[in-house]
Amino acid sequence: MNPVICSNNNVFAANINSAKLSDQFCSCPAAKKMIEALAAKMQVILEQGPFPNPRLIVRGDPDETARIAHILIPQESKEKKRIQVLSHLTFELFNAKNTPEFESLVKRADRGEVALAEYASSTEKIEHQAHAGRNRIFSQCAKTWNLEGDPLLEKFRGKPVSFETYLFETETSCHTDSIRKRWIENYQKQRCKKYPEDTVSCTARKADLCDYSQVQAMPKARKDAFIHERTCSFFSNLLPGSSPEENETVVEAMKEQGCPTPHFEL
Repeated sequence: MNPVICSNNNVFAANINSAKLSDQFCSCPAAKKMIEALAAKMQVILEQGPFPNPRLIVRGDPDETARIAHILIPQESKEKKRIQVLSHLTFELFNAKNTPEFESLVKRADRGEVALAEYASSTEKIEHQAHAGRNRIFSQCAKTWNLEGDPLLEKFRGKPVSFETYLFETETSCHTDSIRKRWIENYQKQRCKKYPEDTVSCTARKADLCDYSQVQAMPKARKDAFIHERTCSFFSNLLPGSSPEENETVVEAMKEQGCPTPHFEL
């Protein structure tokens, strides 16, 4: 591996493509400052390759100082524009920054102290913070990165959506189900041994959840139809005790999707 252009002895590129991406990323002072702050806490390895989705792998014991954040980023392609690649990189860097919060949640879950719903919402909340951080960086770096005029730019640098809206979006895209599957695989046994009365968590099955990777791989028309159907189906599943803000989020999503919207009291 060669040190990346950020000129930091704790940040490395796994290949030439990664070095080029890092060169562009660190050309913006705000982005460079952000990666330097992370590198002060752990070694960072950036690897760009034929990966279907971005991924963060953190190695090393939480109690050790010698930790590694290995970030896998998809290559730029006809389907994956440079702005999306930079978005993936920025988002995963913020996820690496939030490693202590993830690990605190995982420790509690491993002791059986975290129910399925709490694990899913807490994980999404941490990732929502990463999205907000990504938008801050893009608002400061878009010009330096020569992204002005890209139709996707406002999505990445605009004001982040509220957590309620974000959570509804991750529900309809099946992202939250992927987190639920992770809980079932790794923490359901511990939870149900300690709290067998938690029937919602203990009866949850992976087979009843949708597949986020499959949704992401769908052709656009099919994916849009799937999201439309899933969005509309959520309307009939609102919990009576949900907050007005949560209901309002659903109503707005239904309007955008053109779903039938039967009357109910907010």
